[in-house]
Amino acid sequence: MNIFKENCQAYIDKGLSVIPDKWMQKRPAISAWSDYCFKLPTQGEVDSWSNNFDKSNIAICLGGASNVVALDIDEVRPEILEIIMPMLPKSPVVKIGSKGETRFFRYTGVEHTQTLKFDGEMVIELLSNNKKTTLPPSVHPNGSNYTWGLEGLDLLEVDVNELPMLPPALFASVEQKLLLKFPDLAKKTGTGHLSSGRNDALVSLCGKLIQEQKTLEESINELIKQDSELHDPPLLSDPNEQYHTEPRTNALKLYSNVLESINRRRFRDSKEYAVPTATVINEKVLADLIEEQGKSQTAKVNLKNQNKRLSNAVTAKKKCPCCGKWRK
Repeated sequence: MNIFKENCQAYIDKGLSVIPDKWMQKRPAISAWSDYCFKLPTQGEVDSWSNNFDKSNIAICLGGASNVVALDIDEVRPEILEIIMPMLPKSPVVKIGSKGETRFFRYTGVEHTQTLKFDGEMVIELLSNNKKTTLPPSVHPNGSNYTWGLEGLDLLEVDVNELPMLPPALFASVEQKLLLKFPDLAKKTGTGHLSSGRNDALVSLCGKLIQEQKTLEESINELIKQDSELHDPPLLSDPNEQYHTEPRTNALKLYSNVLESINRRRFRDSKEYAVPTATVINEKVLADLIEEQGKSQTAKVNLKNQNKRLSNAVTAKKKCPCCGKWRK
């Protein structure tokens, strides 16, 4: 059964980047497949792939080309599911596999692949650029078909630009809840940490703040606030991770790195650059700056007058004791 050939054109016409997977496998059937996370395949490529395989599955390349990301939930332990499921955002489009489910969300340009493991087992994974996921009605390696969720909606029935967005600190929040619930297990195994770390949570948040055009000051303050609330110890003041522990400077460095990454991507896609919004200065700060400036100006005037007096003293005429003439 050539599932790719039977279904691909509808996805391509909708602007979704799909590729063939190997029959009854979750592996891509083409080389350099991750390129199609950043660009749509041409019609010639689609036609060629459709005719190259007698049997195939179909997969969507996630990230920029399709403007879609996926949240993969493979967890089956009841005690873990009881904690995480109420925390995970809903989506109208859900794929059901042999275990767990995959929820689809809008890609906004800041979501990047990250994973959360606990006690050595995968809990959730965010799939973005350089990742793909197999789509229904592809056949699972166990012989069953992937299906769409209870609501019955699939990616062809929704506007992907109206899919919900993922909250920026989702993984950090879930991790923190698990660590609080199972502190002894986390200490014993040493595996109760995000494999992609605190940095990924702050990078994701920073990208969202830039997208929302928050001012530089608002962004720095929010990064420090979220870091202190979600991480123990906070990344921005952790002496084991930073050259120094002044959080505002470290937050500014992170902000700059994220902004540069966004603009590299926008340059590649021939899009307008993201520009940091001006810093908000409240009245007290402004008054302090004016006072400092005033003090500085006064000091400059005083120094200038002092230098002038010294210069006059050096160049003043003096009466020669020998000849009685006035000389400089």
